[in-house]
Amino acid sequence: MSNEARATNMELVVDAGTSAMADLESGRDRHPDFADVRCLLGSLYLEHGRIDEAVTELEAAIAINPDYRLARFQRLVALRRRNGELDPELWQRERFVDHVPEPQRSLWTAWLLLQGGDRTGMEKALGTLSDPRWSGLRA
Repeated sequence: MSNEARATNMELVVDAGTSAMADLESGRDRHPDFADVRCLLGSLYLEHGRIDEAVTELEAAIAINPDYRLARFQRLVALRRRNGELDPELWQRERFVDHVPEPQRSLWTAWLLLQGGDRTGMEKALGTLSDPRWSGLRA
């Protein structure tokens, strides 16, 4: 692939992300009580390294819908990135893996184990995933 083609592909990705963020911000401003918009915007902020804004949006989604497990998990990830470490008490209090189906249960468990440095435990959790889409996650 030429450098020009790579640049064009990168522009498409960046433009799509910028457009999605602008659309979600507009949606949030028009419908501030729509938890899905707040969660998606928080997740996008997290992906772009805008951690404090991510936490704000994710907490807004949780305030709207206290049972929103994805928003709660994404907030935990954002707090971990902001604080540099995982809060194990928050993980225990949230009881994430008790409330989600597979494959989220195994993926989230693997993430938790990796945060604590338990690569063997992470590999074991990922080993429970039977769907071939996840085979690339295992060593």
